[in-house]
Amino acid sequence: MLTSMKKLVLIGDSIRMGYENEVKRLLADKVKIFAPVENGGNSRRVKSKLDEWVIDQSPDILHINCGLHDIKREFSSGEVAVSLSEYKTNLQYILTAVSSKVETVIWATTTPVNSEWHQKIKDLTGSQPTFQTITKLLFLCLMTSAFILTTSIS
Repeated sequence: MLTSMKKLVLIGDSIRMGYENEVKRLLADKVKIFAPVENGGNSRRVKSKLDEWVIDQSPDILHINCGLHDIKREFSSGEVAVSLSEYKTNLQYILTAVSSKVETVIWATTTPVNSEWHQKIKDLTGSQPTFQTITKLLFLCLMTSAFILTTSIS
């Protein structure tokens, strides 16, 4: 008896967009893959698009990342794009919403930041470790056998 292929949804920023075609090539005969055409951006955007990008797709597996766009500083104000408090709230919402709808959730932590380069351009100093700590703590709180925490490869 043939079983239907599982469905994988890829959500993330430009990093996801960079590896998406390779994932599709490598897994073409193993899973059906959906990824939105547009960049996932920050956690606020992922949260606002969660139904369209994830829930409506009914995936078996979700590979998700957001955070780098959250810690960037807006040029106009110098403020972090998404505060730590909002990031935590957004992730709680996202992870809670998908935990009962998706069999396996794979969280890829935020990609490493080249601090010297980014400091000159975007001033991300000090933000990334705090955001990654919040992500890991939320996973510990929401941890079930369905969640897998992965770390980005530098």
